[in-house]
Formats: sequence, structure tokens, C-alpha cells
Amino acid sequence: MARLPLAGVRITDFTWIGAGSYATKILADFGAEVIKVESSRRIDSLRMAAPYKDRIKGVNRSGYFADRNTSKRSIAIDMKHPKAPDLATRLVAQSDIVANNFTPGVMERFGLGYDAVRRVKPDIIYLSSFDSPAGPILQQMRQLKVKAMDVHVSILSGTLRRQIGKDIEGVSGVLPWYPGIKGGDYVEFSERVLNRSKIDMFDYPYTMGRIGAYLIMWQAIEKAGAVDREKVREALFKGSFKSPIGDIVYDEGGYAYKNGAFPLQMQDGKVVIVWPPEQATGKLIWPSPAWQ
Repeated sequence: MARLPLAGVRITDFTWIGAGSYATKILADFGAEVIKVESSRRIDSLRMAAPYKDRIKGVNRSGYFADRNTSKRSIAIDMKHPKAPDLATRLVAQSDIVANNFTPGVMERFGLGYDAVRRVKPDIIYLSSFDSPAGPILQQMRQLKVKAMDVHVSILSGTLRRQIGKDIEGVSGVLPWYPGIKGGDYVEFSERVLNRSKIDMFDYPYTMGRIGAYLIMWQAIEKAGAVDREKVREALFKGSFKSPIGDIVYDEGGYAYKNGAFPLQMQDGKVVIVWPPEQATGKLIWPSPAWQ
């Protein structure tokens, strides 16, 4: 049998539920030794997700969980036990990659934040689906005086700004929408909701997704003429709906293919939308002076 491309690579896998587990499953299928770290005190909720083998519910019978965790090894560690940090650290020290998809702060509470892990294994590759690990990387780039044309973060938010402070200057990224962007419908309504609730879109970037979902459902019900599931589903099929970011259009598969996120850049400590031109609140500065 041919040697798989990732054979010899060991991954300590703290991911759970769907997306993170699927990412490490792919690495495992390509030959990496993936050791999934679980807890019997707080089991991976995917273990209790249908379908079940023989339709009998149980923590070891979920087809959904099995699909996301093929080719992996598994170990259960109670991370609240006094001896757990030492055990986890010994595992990390023998690994090439550490992966997690917890909310920011959880790995730090385990004693396994990026800086702590690097002290144990300086050449570790640290994977996370949240933006907090970008903070140490950006700060290290600043300290090393790394020059770049631009530095782009997929979802640029207040979480990262609070973490790295002035080092965020010149960084670009995307947001679903931001107050001040004109051109769509329900802009004033959305800004009023945010003002009354005292929510900053930069701190809570997914808020626009929820507002947009409510607006689409409201319009779909009006189009259907009734609060009826099948009629609303028919109204959504290949429908076009107004939103602050412009018309959201669905294809026959139910995928919204038109309008998404707006590119932005941090300029003088402020959020500046740089594209598209008709809705931008400023121009992209490129190369970024802050990274020169």
C-alpha cells in the first residue's frame, strides 16, 4: 500500500461537533495520526445526533459522529482534573499540530493557549477556527518587523482589536454589513435596531446574518400570503429579498448566491469599508503603510 502524504504527522485534536471535526478527519484520511481528545463529563454533542445504528440512540451509535471522525484515535481526558493539564501537555509535546474550535479563552483556561503550547513545542502548528490565535501571529509579525503589502483576516472583528490593540492598524478583512453602508433596503431599520440594543456590528459581526434572516422570513411570509410552511418554502424558492446589503437572491438549491460580505480595512483606528465603490466609506490603502 502506498504511503499516505501525511503519514508520520501527529495531531492532538480538541475539535468537536461538525466543522472542526471534519477538518481533522480529512487530515486523518490523508494519513495523519489524529488523536481526538474528548470528555465524558461533557460529551461531543454530535455523538447524540441522528442517524443511529439500528435506530437505537447511544453515544457510540451516531452515524453523524462517525462520519466526522473516521481514521482517528480517541482519548477521554477530564480537563478539570488537576492532573489533566500535565497529561495534555505531554501529548502536545509529542505532536506536530494542535487543533481546536472552542470559543476564545477555553484553550487558555486549559493551559493550552498558543503561547503556552509554543513553550512546550516551539515548532508547533496551531489550528483554530476562531480569530484569537491570529493575535499572537500578528503581534509576532510586528515584533519581527515583517513587511507585507497587506495582512488580511477572514472575519475582522472587535475581538481581534481588543486582543492586539494598535497592532490591528492596516489589517484588512470582511464584515457582512456595517452601519453607514448605503444602497440596500431596511438600512435605517437595521441601524435603529443596533442603536436601541447598543450592539456594535464590529463586536458582533454575525448580528447581520440574524437581522437578514428575520427580514427574509418576513418578506417570504408576505409573499406567501400565509404563515404556512409549504407556501413559505415555495416563496423562498429562487426568490429575491431586500436587505441592507442589497438584494439577496436564492438559486434553485436554496443557496444565496448574490451579496455577501464587505471588504474593510482598519485606518487610523477606524473601520473603513473599501469595496464596492458605490457603497464604500473610504478607499483601500495599498500597500498598507502600517505594514511597510
